[in-house]
Amino acid sequence: MEKKPEEEAILNNIETSLTGLSQSLLELGVAASEVPQAEESESKEGESSRVVSDKVQESLGFLTKLNDLKGNTELRVPLEAIDQVDQGKNPGVYTKDFIEQVAGENMFMNGKLSAVKTYQDILATGIMENFTELVQEVEKRRI
Repeated sequence: MEKKPEEEAILNNIETSLTGLSQSLLELGVAASEVPQAEESESKEGESSRVVSDKVQESLGFLTKLNDLKGNTELRVPLEAIDQVDQGKNPGVYTKDFIEQVAGENMFMNGKLSAVKTYQDILATGIMENFTELVQEVEKRRI
């Protein structure tokens, strides 16, 4: 499936925003873990709180940008892929397994279609040999 240039730009913006959000949340976690206890100096506590606040605002900015971009694309992410990310798993593994499953089902269905086509050919040949008056009808209906 070929993507339009504007769709490609939107997807790049989404990817950039997701990467930024991920990095911002990681930095927020680090900054929050470094907020000093109440007995430490107030100046350091104020600085750490400011960093945490800045990272929260930065994360909210990325979420807002993602929310604004969501209506600009037809791309839909399967819920199963999102569940994989929520569980800390690589969604690429899910995608690979899904593609392998679909390929297997496709091969199975192609085998069934091939068997039906072979049966149709054998049946048509048998009918034409034994019922010569139906030859034209059989020829019309053959695929």
